[in-house]
Amino acid sequence: MVRDGTAQDVDLQDVVRDDVLVLRVGDQVPADASIIDGEGLELDESLLTGESHPVSKGPGSEVLSGSSVVAGNGRARVVRVGADSFASKLTAEAKRFSMVNSEIRNSLNRILRWITWLLPPVMILVINGQMQASGGWEQAITTGSWRTASVGRSPAS
Repeated sequence: MVRDGTAQDVDLQDVVRDDVLVLRVGDQVPADASIIDGEGLELDESLLTGESHPVSKGPGSEVLSGSSVVAGNGRARVVRVGADSFASKLTAEAKRFSMVNSEIRNSLNRILRWITWLLPPVMILVINGQMQASGGWEQAITTGSWRTASVGRSPAS
């Protein structure tokens, strides 16, 4: 970061509006900024925008906090920090998300409840049928064929 005309290392929480960021390959952008200058500057914004390919940035382009520099270098002036940044607004929006009550959702929940109640009796019937096919419960237990019958496969030949 360039502050007071000299390059300085500044903690993330100390970045303020109008600071000039020095962006190099591997850096993560700490705040929303506007590109001042750069050479072959490309950023990965996939975590924020879903863009699958690096995005080229030139003078006047906006870079978002949380983006990663994947190519080139440049300088950018901080325009938004903290709660005003894109990433903070995105996080706040995600926290406000709630499930919408709909007829389809209620119907699916009802079907899932029925399946949950019906599954154990059906499992008991299937296991009993497998044991009967293996010669009955007593024979299945004494011969050890209950192991193969309980998973529904035929005994190995």
